Amino acid sequence: MYLMVAVTATRAFGIGRAVFRYAERLVSHDAVLRMLADTRVAVYRRLERLAPAGLRGTRRGDLLSRLVSDVDALQDYWLRWLLPAGAAVAVSALSVGFTAWLLPEAGAVLAAGLLAAGAGVPLLTGAVARRAEGRLAPARGVLATRVTDLLTGTAELTVAGALPARTAEARRADGTLTRIASRAATATALGDGLTALISGLTAAAAALVGVQAVAAGRLDGVALAVVILTPLAAFEAVLGMPLAVQYRQRVRRSAERVYEVLDAPVPVREPETPWTLPPRRSRSWSRR
Repeated sequence: MYLMVAVTATRAFGIGRAVFRYAERLVSHDAVLRMLADTRVAVYRRLERLAPAGLRGTRRGDLLSRLVSDVDALQDYWLRWLLPAGAAVAVSALSVGFTAWLLPEAGAVLAAGLLAAGAGVPLLTGAVARRAEGRLAPARGVLATRVTDLLTGTAELTVAGALPARTAEARRADGTLTRIASRAATATALGDGLTALISGLTAAAAALVGVQAVAAGRLDGVALAVVILTPLAAFEAVLGMPLAVQYRQRVRRSAERVYEVLDAPVPVREPETPWTLPPRRSRSWSRR
């Protein structure tokens, strides 16, 4: 009967997972896209005051990258950092509490494993990818600048004989961006591998303390499967934390690039006390 309850619960959670995930995506993306729309409106209102005199030091391609790609990257702060981090904390707390209720030693083992995978591994991969993530947004801006200059000035560059050199510069910028993205992907792979290793070690340690508890008569034999399988399910919540930390670093650099434009001094300021127009009759007399 215990196993039938477990099988039925597994089926229910398997079906409900897709439903809950779909509902979560709908709610979270709707909220973030609304927030992103408000951000875009604020950015363009600010550009009305800055352009063109206030943006003379910014190239067109880099400005386009800041106001499109970097603004789009701001949504990752909520979707790919805060939401996974909150889910990881909630699931980890519930899993540790439930396992500790069954067997305190297994709860301690699970807490140590989740802490190592959910905090230690992201800190390590974040340190490895910090330099690459900080260079990713500027490299994307350089590539956009090279491509924009190449496409808008093709005729002039062809006449001047500078088209091959500018094409080579665009290819070099693309190669630089590819190498930076590869380094960031290496950090992600390192995080996934370390998380899988810690997950296996935690499950093995939970099985060890569980078997000892069953032998001592402190744990029912059927509950041993719960003690062993709960860590495997709980680690799924922290599996994306290394990537979430990388997105946090990436969003931070993109936000800095956006605010570098938005915080630029306004070239023409509105007067604190606007002048009032003279009466209509006086203006008619002045035109005469």
